[in-house]
Amino acid sequence: MSSSVSLNESLNESFSRVLENLKKSYGKKKTSDSIDTVMFISFDIVNSSLYKSSNYSGWFKVIYSLLNYVYTTIVKDIKEIKLWRTIGDELVFVVNIYKIDELGEYTQIIYEALIEINKYIKNGELFKDTNDGIDDLIENNLLELKATAWIARVSEIKSDDDLNKNITGNICYYYDNKINIINNSDNREKFREYQGKDIDLGFRIASKNTIARKLLLSVELAYILSESDKFNQKLHIVGYNKLKGVWNGRPYPIIWYHDAYVAECKIEESFAYDEDEDETNPIVYNYFKRKESDKIRDRISSSAKVELKKVIKDRNLQNKIDKIKECIEESNKVEKKALDIRAEEKLEVHCVAVCLNKEGNKVLMFKRACSEDVRFEGCWDFGCAKVIGGWTFRETLETEYKKFSNLDIDVKYPFKDYNFEDKDTGVTIPGIRYIASVKNESEIDLKNKKKYVEFKWVDLNEFNQMQNDKKEGSPFINYEEFRDIIETVLLERNVIKNERK
Repeated sequence: MSSSVSLNESLNESFSRVLENLKKSYGKKKTSDSIDTVMFISFDIVNSSLYKSSNYSGWFKVIYSLLNYVYTTIVKDIKEIKLWRTIGDELVFVVNIYKIDELGEYTQIIYEALIEINKYIKNGELFKDTNDGIDDLIENNLLELKATAWIARVSEIKSDDDLNKNITGNICYYYDNKINIINNSDNREKFREYQGKDIDLGFRIASKNTIARKLLLSVELAYILSESDKFNQKLHIVGYNKLKGVWNGRPYPIIWYHDAYVAECKIEESFAYDEDEDETNPIVYNYFKRKESDKIRDRISSSAKVELKKVIKDRNLQNKIDKIKECIEESNKVEKKALDIRAEEKLEVHCVAVCLNKEGNKVLMFKRACSEDVRFEGCWDFGCAKVIGGWTFRETLETEYKKFSNLDIDVKYPFKDYNFEDKDTGVTIPGIRYIASVKNESEIDLKNKKKYVEFKWVDLNEFNQMQNDKKEGSPFINYEEFRDIIETVLLERNVIKNERK
């Protein structure tokens, strides 16, 4: 049964490729100068170096477990998120934004994950599989997690020529192991890179402007969130810092996101007992000092929205904010169009039954009609059916093959995926082939003959003879692919028959 096993082992891989082709065909259509709004999310372990020095032999297992837990937690809740890179003990994720609401939705998910993971560390779950004394590890309480989120408009670069086109100042490109820019769709052996001033900004603000258990946001992200009352109350401007290479040396707002309900405490109560007294931690120290200042108390008590609006105006950033929103809205229109296509059942997925005769030594082929309404007119194939909304592949094949040929077929199992390009639309249409047997070989009837006009049972020799008899071109949609299918299917059937004997 080894051949049968090898075919069945490819089932999951085949379906994965079908789904990937669906995404490519009906997802967002990208042009060479396409621009997306991308959200960047950094999770960084606090005190990892100190922990490594105190747990010299066992640190790797703990750090690895923590990073893996961060990854699985965030990927579980944000389906489209991708890991961009790891930097030491830091994980950086990216996710494209297609709706304004996703900014708030994802920020909340990130914050909840941050709180959950810090509890996971604090209650000792992280250390349960280590051989070290778990009580000491919990008591030392060294490891914690902090996070940063920011957004940027990013131009995708697919070739060197695209560098001469209109880009946003932030770029995304894929490269191979020789640092050649490549087209993402043309090569699987690739690495993704993001570069640009807005992308660098996130790393600059994250370096010294957040602490354990806190989520830091960029000005652009925070300002858009502040326009919603739901999120405005969760934004806290804890101070202003001058950052190297940012805003020409002018102070940058340090904005923390805090949900009192999720954290089970107000932001003032979220600090460790000694953090507000620690002058070596200027962010927290200045935050409390700022709150106590009579001079700025009125401004502090105002909402983040009011203060951020002033910052945006003074820094002349409104145009940048508007472009981010326009980019998201444009992406949303494309996504809605794709969803409309799905709702109207214009999305195409095909399936094929490679039908075997009773003896298992021949397969059934059909000749397509010569008509403008028929794809691949005049060519031979194994028959084909378009998947009907709400139906399984099996139901579709049994019903459609009965309609055009009067065949009663027994659909066995998936055999091989495929795809082809619609010449009229340029859309790549995915499909999957199944092995099937025919129950009523003598009753084949091509009824109205609108789609198929002729049928023939062939073995491999007869199939090759059909190719040789054709003076020009090939009578088949794809001779080499079909030949391999027939050869493999007949070999598979004979192996099964011999094993049964």
